[in-house]
Amino acid sequence: DAEHGGRGQVGPGPAAQTATRRNMRIALPWVMTACLASGAFSQSLDNTLDIALGTAGLNTASARFEPTTLGFFTQPRTPSVTYSQAMSQPWRLPFAMAAHRDLIGQANDRPADVLAASTRLLGDVIRRSLLGNPIDAAEKAASRPGALATVLDRLRREGLISGNVPSVANLPEPVRQRAALLLTVLADTAPLRRATFSGVANIESLYGRTRTADPDGYDAERTVRTLRDLRQVEMNFLFAGSQDVALAVSTVRARLLGVDASEKFSWRVTTSWGDIILNGGDDHRYEGGNVLLLIDTGGNDVYLGYPSNRSVSNWASVVIDMRGNDRYLSDADLANRPVRQDPQRQQATGWGPARANLGISMLFDAMGDDVYRTTSPGLASAELGVAYLSDGGGNDLYDAYTNSLAF
Repeated sequence: DAEHGGRGQVGPGPAAQTATRRNMRIALPWVMTACLASGAFSQSLDNTLDIALGTAGLNTASARFEPTTLGFFTQPRTPSVTYSQAMSQPWRLPFAMAAHRDLIGQANDRPADVLAASTRLLGDVIRRSLLGNPIDAAEKAASRPGALATVLDRLRREGLISGNVPSVANLPEPVRQRAALLLTVLADTAPLRRATFSGVANIESLYGRTRTADPDGYDAERTVRTLRDLRQVEMNFLFAGSQDVALAVSTVRARLLGVDASEKFSWRVTTSWGDIILNGGDDHRYEGGNVLLLIDTGGNDVYLGYPSNRSVSNWASVVIDMRGNDRYLSDADLANRPVRQDPQRQQATGWGPARANLGISMLFDAMGDDVYRTTSPGLASAELGVAYLSDGGGNDLYDAYTNSLAF
């Protein structure tokens, strides 16, 4: 809806408002057409919008969203910067969105830059690479001989590994080096994640509320607890850490292309943050337990609910699959049927692939004809977290039911 009248002027009466609203219904299709086709005209988009709005007796200076109506769609304490600016200057929105679209389009194969551009929409302008490479020290450490054994020893000294660590000698050298880089960056990022939620009194309770659907009916106590916790969360720390992890993944993905897809190896160790799994040369089925880092260099694999933050301690979950026709599912039954045919889709529990809860979840598939299917939140879906899904190529299928596909 729109207000007709200049700043400080009394708006039109009911009859004029009715006529204006009727005319706006006619004008809006013209406005949308003008926004989409403005590149074909030499005149500015402002002039184009003025012409379109003129059919309702309005222009970009006088037409505004009606503030009383907008009050129904925002929380006064928590409006995003994008929402506030868009509502105050709605006719500048095409320019703003075009700028964000161009930034993300130019950074298509650079996930850290995509994340940096995305945080601008939330008002947290963070670009870790602005003053140099934030993971330079980690890259140098990972290039040294025995880097993987060194970082695993670091995790043991920090109390994150308690059992025996299998020998890494039989792993391909590129896999050893790239796993060392990612694990080093994840270890360096952990303090940023702790800082994100350091003000929350009970992080386990907050995690549980992000994992479970709202109860039937209105639960005032639950709402108050959640709003109180949200005011204590500092997402800028997690946004910064996610960019570091994404930078590391970009380097790892490029280097792992040199590993022969048929070379067989299998290695696994358990940490307090989740399992570290390095496999190649065979078909695998991944299910059960928490995953911190999973690298698979070849084979047609099945991932049930990975990557995802399956507990408060499993704050990071990264999956990199280099080759094969893979299936990323929330449930094994979805392997051979679409989501719409799942009779339990409305009661789905568990985790969808690439789902983040109070942490970081990243899925990178380099190539192959893949299936992404989930009845649970997933496919780059996050709640107080950062989720990222990238597929490098192939004839892929994306099929989801709720709170998914970049939700």
